[in-house]
Amino acid sequence: MTKGGYAIGYGLSDPIIFTKNMKRTGDNLVMYNLVDYENVTFSHAPFNLTRMEPYADDDFAILNLLVNHLINVTTCKDYLTEGINNYLSSNLNDSLHDNKHTLDKNIKYTYRDPFKGNQSITFDHTLVTVDLDQLGIDYYYVTIISNFADFRCGAPVPAEPLDTRYFGGTQEFLSLGVHESSVLFAIRNGFLNTDLTQARWPSSVFQFYAGDLYDVIPALSKKFYPSDSISGSCNAIEQGFSLVRGGPTYLNVTINFNCTLGIGKSKINDFTVNTIWQIEGRPSNKYIDFVVMNVYSKAVYSTYQ
Repeated sequence: MTKGGYAIGYGLSDPIIFTKNMKRTGDNLVMYNLVDYENVTFSHAPFNLTRMEPYADDDFAILNLLVNHLINVTTCKDYLTEGINNYLSSNLNDSLHDNKHTLDKNIKYTYRDPFKGNQSITFDHTLVTVDLDQLGIDYYYVTIISNFADFRCGAPVPAEPLDTRYFGGTQEFLSLGVHESSVLFAIRNGFLNTDLTQARWPSSVFQFYAGDLYDVIPALSKKFYPSDSISGSCNAIEQGFSLVRGGPTYLNVTINFNCTLGIGKSKINDFTVNTIWQIEGRPSNKYIDFVVMNVYSKAVYSTYQ
Protein backbone atom coordinates (compact mmCIF):
# COMPACT_ATOMS: atom_id res chain seq x y z
CA MET A 1 0.00 0.00 0.00
CA THR A 2 1.39 3.41 -0.90
CA LYS A 3 0.44 6.80 0.38
CA GLY A 4 1.29 10.16 -1.17
CA GLY A 5 1.67 13.38 0.72
CA TYR A 6 3.16 16.82 0.65
CA ALA A 7 4.57 19.32 3.08
CA ILE A 8 4.97 23.06 2.55
CA GLY A 9 7.41 25.34 4.34
CA TYR A 10 5.44 28.55 4.02
CA GLY A 11 7.60 31.46 2.94
CA LEU A 12 10.59 29.19 2.42
CA SER A 13 10.19 26.52 -0.25
CA ASP A 14 7.91 25.15 -2.91
CA PRO A 15 5.81 22.08 -1.93
CA ILE A 16 7.79 18.98 -0.98
CA ILE A 17 6.32 16.01 -2.86
CA PHE A 18 7.04 12.47 -1.70
CA THR A 19 5.61 8.96 -1.82
CA LYS A 20 5.89 6.42 0.95
CA ASN A 21 5.10 2.75 1.39
CA MET A 22 3.31 1.48 4.45
CA LYS A 23 3.29 -2.12 5.63
CA ARG A 24 2.05 -3.94 8.70
CA THR A 25 4.61 -5.92 10.66
CA GLY A 26 4.07 -9.26 12.34
CA ASP A 27 3.63 -7.62 15.75
CA ASN A 28 0.80 -5.37 14.50
CA LEU A 29 2.95 -2.26 14.14
CA VAL A 30 3.08 -0.01 11.09
CA MET A 31 6.34 0.68 9.25
CA TYR A 32 6.84 3.45 6.67
CA ASN A 33 9.52 3.45 3.97
CA LEU A 34 10.23 6.26 1.52
CA VAL A 35 9.58 5.24 -2.09
CA ASP A 36 10.26 8.41 -4.08
CA TYR A 37 10.51 12.17 -3.64
CA GLU A 38 11.18 15.41 -5.52
CA ASN A 39 14.02 17.77 -4.60
CA VAL A 40 13.25 20.93 -2.68
CA THR A 41 13.09 24.10 -4.76
CA PHE A 42 12.86 27.78 -3.84
CA SER A 43 11.54 29.29 -7.05
CA HIS A 44 8.96 31.54 -5.37
CA ALA A 45 10.70 32.46 -2.13
CA PRO A 46 13.60 34.95 -2.39
CA PHE A 47 16.01 35.05 0.54
CA ASN A 48 16.05 38.32 2.43
CA LEU A 49 19.20 40.24 3.40
CA THR A 50 19.65 42.74 6.19
CA ARG A 51 22.68 45.04 6.20
CA MET A 52 23.32 47.02 9.37
CA GLU A 53 25.72 49.72 8.13
CA PRO A 54 24.82 52.31 5.45
CA TYR A 55 24.84 51.00 1.90
CA ALA A 56 24.07 52.04 -1.65
CA ASP A 57 20.98 50.69 -3.40
CA ASP A 58 23.09 49.32 -6.28
CA ASP A 59 25.37 47.41 -3.87
CA PHE A 60 22.39 45.92 -2.09
CA ALA A 61 20.84 44.80 -5.41
CA ILE A 62 24.06 42.99 -6.37
CA LEU A 63 24.22 41.25 -2.97
CA ASN A 64 20.64 40.08 -3.44
CA LEU A 65 21.55 38.57 -6.79
CA LEU A 66 24.61 36.83 -5.30
CA VAL A 67 22.48 35.22 -2.61
CA ASN A 68 19.43 34.35 -4.69
CA HIS A 69 20.26 34.03 -8.37
CA LEU A 70 23.03 35.17 -10.64
CA ILE A 71 23.48 33.64 -14.11
CA ASN A 72 26.39 31.15 -14.32
CA VAL A 73 27.21 31.67 -10.63
CA THR A 74 26.58 29.21 -7.78
CA THR A 75 24.87 31.32 -5.16
CA CYS A 76 24.26 30.89 -1.43
CA LYS A 77 20.73 29.81 -2.24
CA ASP A 78 22.04 27.09 -4.57
CA TYR A 79 24.41 25.78 -1.89
CA LEU A 80 21.63 25.69 0.67
CA THR A 81 19.25 23.92 -1.70
CA GLU A 82 21.89 21.31 -2.51
CA GLY A 83 22.60 20.73 1.18
CA ILE A 84 18.94 20.31 2.02
CA ASN A 85 18.36 17.85 -0.82
CA ASN A 86 21.38 15.77 0.21
CA TYR A 87 19.63 15.00 3.49
CA LEU A 88 16.04 15.12 2.27
CA SER A 89 15.53 11.39 1.65
CA SER A 90 16.81 10.30 5.07
CA ASN A 91 14.79 12.99 6.85
CA LEU A 92 11.60 12.04 5.02
CA ASN A 93 12.15 8.37 5.73
CA ASP A 94 12.87 8.89 9.43
CA SER A 95 10.47 11.58 10.50
CA LEU A 96 7.87 12.61 7.90
CA HIS A 97 5.20 9.94 8.19
CA ASP A 98 1.94 11.71 7.50
CA ASN A 99 0.81 14.35 5.04
CA LYS A 100 -1.88 15.95 7.16
CA HIS A 101 -2.68 16.64 10.79
CA THR A 102 -6.31 16.03 11.66
CA LEU A 103 -7.38 19.34 13.13
CA ASP A 104 -11.00 19.32 12.04
CA LYS A 105 -13.46 20.84 14.48
CA ASN A 106 -15.80 17.84 14.40
CA ILE A 107 -15.39 14.17 13.59
CA LYS A 108 -18.40 11.96 12.94
CA TYR A 109 -18.09 8.22 13.35
CA THR A 110 -20.87 6.29 11.62
CA TYR A 111 -21.71 2.61 11.91
CA ARG A 112 -24.01 1.32 9.18
CA ASP A 113 -26.44 -1.11 10.75
CA PRO A 114 -28.13 -3.23 8.03
CA PHE A 115 -31.47 -3.08 9.90
CA LYS A 116 -31.51 0.22 11.82
CA GLY A 117 -29.55 2.33 9.34
CA ASN A 118 -26.71 4.70 10.24
CA GLN A 119 -25.73 5.01 13.90
CA SER A 120 -23.52 8.08 14.41
CA ILE A 121 -21.43 9.64 17.17
CA THR A 122 -20.10 13.18 16.73
CA PHE A 123 -16.82 14.09 18.45
CA ASP A 124 -15.65 17.64 19.18
CA HIS A 125 -12.00 17.93 18.13
CA THR A 126 -10.41 21.00 19.74
CA LEU A 127 -6.81 22.13 19.22
CA VAL A 128 -5.34 23.29 22.54
CA THR A 129 -1.63 24.00 21.94
CA VAL A 130 1.04 23.62 19.28
CA ASP A 131 4.66 23.34 20.41
CA LEU A 132 7.87 23.14 18.36
CA ASP A 133 10.76 21.28 19.98
CA GLN A 134 13.83 19.28 18.94
CA LEU A 135 11.75 16.16 18.27
CA GLY A 136 9.31 17.94 15.94
CA ILE A 137 5.90 19.56 16.20
CA ASP A 138 3.60 18.59 19.07
CA TYR A 139 -0.10 19.12 18.45
CA TYR A 140 -2.14 18.78 21.64
CA TYR A 141 -5.86 18.56 21.11
CA VAL A 142 -8.81 17.18 23.02
CA THR A 143 -11.47 14.90 21.55
CA ILE A 144 -14.76 14.42 23.39
CA ILE A 145 -18.26 13.32 22.40
CA SER A 146 -20.47 16.30 21.63
CA ASN A 147 -23.13 17.12 24.24
CA PHE A 148 -22.26 14.09 26.39
CA ALA A 149 -21.90 15.23 30.00
CA ASP A 150 -20.62 11.86 31.28
CA PHE A 151 -17.63 11.64 28.95
CA ARG A 152 -14.73 9.88 30.71
CA CYS A 153 -11.28 11.21 29.84
CA GLY A 154 -9.37 8.36 31.47
CA ALA A 155 -5.61 8.27 32.02
CA PRO A 156 -3.38 11.02 30.53
CA VAL A 157 -1.65 10.30 27.24
CA PRO A 158 2.18 9.82 27.11
CA ALA A 159 4.19 13.03 27.44
CA GLU A 160 6.81 11.89 24.89
CA PRO A 161 6.31 10.25 21.47
CA LEU A 162 7.10 6.58 20.94
CA ASP A 163 9.95 5.40 18.67
CA THR A 164 9.20 6.99 15.30
CA ARG A 165 10.89 4.13 13.44
CA TYR A 166 8.03 1.86 14.45
CA PHE A 167 5.13 4.15 15.30
CA GLY A 168 5.55 6.92 12.71
CA GLY A 169 6.24 10.62 13.02
CA THR A 170 2.61 11.57 13.55
CA GLN A 171 1.27 9.70 16.57
CA GLU A 172 -2.17 9.82 18.15
CA PHE A 173 -2.86 8.44 21.62
CA LEU A 174 -6.35 7.38 22.70
CA SER A 175 -7.06 6.67 26.34
CA LEU A 176 -9.36 3.82 27.32
CA GLY A 177 -11.76 6.53 28.49
CA VAL A 178 -12.48 7.49 24.87
CA HIS A 179 -13.52 3.93 24.03
CA GLU A 180 -15.40 3.53 27.30
CA SER A 181 -17.37 6.74 26.71
CA SER A 182 -18.16 5.71 23.13
CA VAL A 183 -19.67 2.39 24.23
CA LEU A 184 -21.56 4.09 27.07
CA PHE A 185 -22.97 6.61 24.59
CA ALA A 186 -24.03 3.73 22.33
CA ILE A 187 -25.78 1.96 25.23
CA ARG A 188 -27.71 5.06 26.30
CA ASN A 189 -28.80 5.85 22.75
CA GLY A 190 -29.96 2.34 21.92
CA PHE A 191 -27.28 1.58 19.31
CA LEU A 192 -26.77 -1.92 20.73
CA ASN A 193 -30.44 -2.79 21.15
CA THR A 194 -31.70 -5.48 18.81
CA ASP A 195 -34.89 -7.20 17.74
CA LEU A 196 -35.01 -10.97 18.15
CA THR A 197 -36.42 -12.22 14.85
CA GLN A 198 -35.61 -14.91 12.35
CA ALA A 199 -34.68 -12.28 9.75
CA ARG A 200 -32.15 -10.63 12.00
CA TRP A 201 -30.74 -13.73 13.71
CA PRO A 202 -31.00 -16.60 11.19
CA SER A 203 -30.02 -19.95 12.69
CA SER A 204 -30.46 -23.62 11.83
CA VAL A 205 -30.70 -24.50 15.55
CA PHE A 206 -33.32 -21.97 16.63
CA GLN A 207 -35.69 -20.80 13.90
CA PHE A 208 -37.98 -18.68 16.11
CA TYR A 209 -40.89 -21.09 16.29
CA ALA A 210 -42.63 -22.23 19.45
CA GLY A 211 -41.68 -25.82 18.76
CA ASP A 212 -37.98 -24.87 19.05
CA LEU A 213 -38.53 -24.23 22.78
CA TYR A 214 -40.68 -27.25 23.66
CA ASP A 215 -37.67 -29.12 25.14
CA VAL A 216 -36.53 -26.08 27.16
CA ILE A 217 -39.97 -24.82 28.19
CA PRO A 218 -42.39 -27.79 27.99
CA ALA A 219 -45.38 -25.70 29.13
CA LEU A 220 -45.37 -23.90 25.75
CA SER A 221 -46.70 -27.04 24.03
CA LYS A 222 -49.96 -26.73 25.98
CA LYS A 223 -50.70 -23.21 24.71
CA PHE A 224 -48.95 -22.67 21.36
CA TYR A 225 -48.67 -24.58 18.10
CA PRO A 226 -45.15 -25.63 17.02
CA SER A 227 -45.38 -23.31 14.00
CA ASP A 228 -46.29 -20.17 16.00
CA SER A 229 -43.65 -17.48 15.39
CA ILE A 230 -41.54 -16.18 18.24
CA SER A 231 -40.15 -12.64 18.40
CA GLY A 232 -38.62 -10.43 21.02
CA SER A 233 -36.01 -7.82 21.83
CA CYS A 234 -32.78 -7.28 23.78
CA ASN A 235 -31.77 -3.89 25.18
CA ALA A 236 -28.27 -3.10 26.43
CA ILE A 237 -28.09 -1.74 29.99
CA GLU A 238 -25.45 0.25 31.89
CA GLN A 239 -25.49 -2.06 34.91
CA GLY A 240 -22.40 -4.29 34.81
CA PHE A 241 -20.80 -2.44 31.88
CA SER A 242 -16.99 -2.37 31.88
CA LEU A 243 -14.16 -1.90 29.41
CA VAL A 244 -10.61 -3.02 30.23
CA ARG A 245 -7.47 -3.83 28.32
CA GLY A 246 -7.37 -7.56 27.64
CA GLY A 247 -4.01 -7.75 25.85
CA PRO A 248 -1.54 -5.78 23.72
CA THR A 249 -4.00 -5.36 20.82
CA TYR A 250 -7.49 -6.03 22.17
CA LEU A 251 -10.06 -4.87 24.71
CA ASN A 252 -12.46 -6.86 26.89
CA VAL A 253 -15.90 -5.23 26.92
CA THR A 254 -18.65 -6.49 29.25
CA ILE A 255 -22.22 -5.57 28.29
CA ASN A 256 -25.44 -6.94 29.78
CA PHE A 257 -28.83 -7.09 28.05
CA ASN A 258 -32.40 -7.26 29.30
CA CYS A 259 -34.41 -9.39 26.89
CA THR A 260 -37.93 -10.61 26.34
CA LEU A 261 -39.57 -13.23 24.09
CA GLY A 262 -43.18 -13.52 23.08
CA ILE A 263 -45.63 -15.06 20.65
CA GLY A 264 -48.05 -12.52 19.28
CA LYS A 265 -49.24 -10.44 22.25
CA SER A 266 -48.37 -13.15 24.78
CA LYS A 267 -45.10 -12.84 26.68
CA ILE A 268 -43.16 -16.08 27.01
CA ASN A 269 -40.32 -15.00 29.25
CA ASP A 270 -38.02 -12.24 30.40
CA PHE A 271 -34.32 -13.06 30.64
CA THR A 272 -30.89 -11.45 30.87
CA VAL A 273 -27.86 -12.05 28.70
CA ASN A 274 -24.34 -11.36 30.00
CA THR A 275 -21.77 -10.86 27.24
CA ILE A 276 -18.01 -10.36 27.09
CA TRP A 277 -16.63 -9.04 23.79
CA GLN A 278 -12.98 -9.31 22.75
CA ILE A 279 -12.42 -6.43 20.34
CA GLU A 280 -9.12 -5.98 18.50
CA GLY A 281 -7.81 -2.68 17.18
CA ARG A 282 -6.25 -3.07 13.72
CA PRO A 283 -4.40 0.01 12.39
CA SER A 284 -4.60 0.90 8.71
CA ASN A 285 -3.12 3.81 6.78
CA LYS A 286 -5.67 6.31 8.06
CA TYR A 287 -7.97 4.59 10.55
CA ILE A 288 -8.10 2.04 13.34
CA ASP A 289 -10.58 -0.72 12.57
CA PHE A 290 -12.12 -2.41 15.62
CA VAL A 291 -12.89 -6.05 14.89
CA VAL A 292 -14.86 -8.43 17.13
CA MET A 293 -12.61 -11.44 17.78
CA ASN A 294 -14.78 -13.43 20.19
CA VAL A 295 -18.04 -13.06 22.10
CA TYR A 296 -18.80 -15.04 25.25
CA SER A 297 -22.41 -14.99 26.47
CA LYS A 298 -24.58 -16.48 29.20
CA ALA A 299 -28.38 -16.31 29.37
CA VAL A 300 -30.31 -16.43 32.63
CA TYR A 301 -34.08 -17.03 32.54
CA SER A 302 -36.91 -18.18 34.77
CA THR A 303 -39.25 -21.10 34.06
CA TYR A 304 -42.33 -20.30 31.99
CA GLN A 305 -45.57 -21.00 33.85
